[in-house]
Amino acid sequence: MPEAAADDLRWADGIVWGFPTYYGSMPAQVKSFLDLSGSLCASGELEGKPTGVMTSAGSIHTGHEATILTSIIPLLHFGMVYVGLPYSQNPEYLTADAIGGSPYGPSTLAGPDSSRTPDERELRMAGRLGARVARFAAATKGIK
Repeated sequence: MPEAAADDLRWADGIVWGFPTYYGSMPAQVKSFLDLSGSLCASGELEGKPTGVMTSAGSIHTGHEATILTSIIPLLHFGMVYVGLPYSQNPEYLTADAIGGSPYGPSTLAGPDSSRTPDERELRMAGRLGARVARFAAATKGIK
């Protein structure tokens, strides 16, 4: 995979961010990428673009919701429109099983050693987020 560049943010009609949870926030590499893309914030080039966040975490107690919530802040500074996952569209939330996911966005529990693969329900929620961002992007393309 080629490394992402600011131009990738320009041409995309919508963006779903996916990264691991690091102490309840996005990894430093993602934050640095956003910091280096600051000219897009100043110029307003990302204003109105739909966006969403998905993450992975070591367990249900290691910050997957905090990561998504703290990641929304810089995206709003860029003028992006955040798209989450409503309860009505994600019956997977209604479980006592240890799986990721919340109204803020999908997540997966990777396990303490990152060896766990995503549960099928986590994958469905991630697919729904992608579809929601794509629908919002199609509906708002060219609108600022």
